[in-house]
Amino acid sequence: MEHIEFAQTVPVVAEADVLVCGGGPTGIAAALAAARLGCRTALVERYGTLGGMATVGLVGPLSNYNANGVRILGGIPEEFIDDLEELGGAIPHLPGGYVPFEAEMLKILAPRKLKTAGVQLMLHSTVVDAVRDQARLTHVVISNKAGFRGVRARVVIDCTGDADVAFRAGAPYEQSPIDRMQPMTMMFVLGNVDTESLGGLLMKPGGTPTTHPAIRERLAAAVERGELPPFGGPWIQWGSTMRPGYVSINMTRMRGDATDPDTLTEAELRLREDAWQFFSFLRREIPEFSKAVLVNTGFQVGIRETRRIVGEYQLTKEDVLNPKDFPDTICLGSHPIDVHHSEGTGQSLMWLKRPYRIPYRCLLPKGISNLL
Repeated sequence: MEHIEFAQTVPVVAEADVLVCGGGPTGIAAALAAARLGCRTALVERYGTLGGMATVGLVGPLSNYNANGVRILGGIPEEFIDDLEELGGAIPHLPGGYVPFEAEMLKILAPRKLKTAGVQLMLHSTVVDAVRDQARLTHVVISNKAGFRGVRARVVIDCTGDADVAFRAGAPYEQSPIDRMQPMTMMFVLGNVDTESLGGLLMKPGGTPTTHPAIRERLAAAVERGELPPFGGPWIQWGSTMRPGYVSINMTRMRGDATDPDTLTEAELRLREDAWQFFSFLRREIPEFSKAVLVNTGFQVGIRETRRIVGEYQLTKEDVLNPKDFPDTICLGSHPIDVHHSEGTGQSLMWLKRPYRIPYRCLLPKGISNLL
């Protein structure tokens, strides 16, 4: 492989007390919290919209709002759900704890709230490097239409989903081998579906997403005959849409390392083709979908697993299944341990008896003092 040497003097175009990299749900919440505490806050996002997997990836519904019927979600996430409900863009307070929402409304609400709080938004900008002075980050280098630019920050919060900042900064991380890595999924939305006849397919009583055995059996038989690619679920539900006659579908899958650009390109192309095949099958074989239309696919493939930072503390399976208190607990979780098998249609679920705790130390990568 040929190598070239590339060096460039980069202008510093912004300074922040807190720089958030990544504008998905986590990045939105982090930036809003920092700004409300009086910090000069900037948020860098590679796309032209905020929301991450919830908007560009069409991943939904929002979960888990409750744990065994008891609300555990509060703070900024609950505030967003309440605001979406006020706009007619969410159905909260279902006993099962899952919240169907309208992705388009989240695209509008998120920047509105961040701008009101005084966050500097830097869209269409991708993190390409991080500059260290011993154990501290001093700058993050971004790339956009203007070229390479630097942002000076006292604290950097990595909300990229793939630990891109931590990786560029040389922080230690772990990554599963390909044969154990969870598959990627391209979400897609269908319209003109007879959702009234589908009935409990969209949600179990209480608001929990479910699969439909009859549809699954038909799909599995078609896979066995070589007519369809492998699938998961299928989860056909109100997820990132709640319009009458619309359903959000989670069923495509391809294993691979999403930090490898060639693999990621293949996933984007192949899984959109798979979404078309599944749509065509549902329209042809399932009466409730006989007049369906393909409304859209995710702008980006959904990614379940890539890099994991090595934090000052690493949450274990035991910590989740048998929760314990930590002196630095910062949040609760209640989603089951949900592992999609790297090949085939399999999935392993371990349901939780009660919420688990996540300590602040999980967010502190070893060796860097001002990166979360």
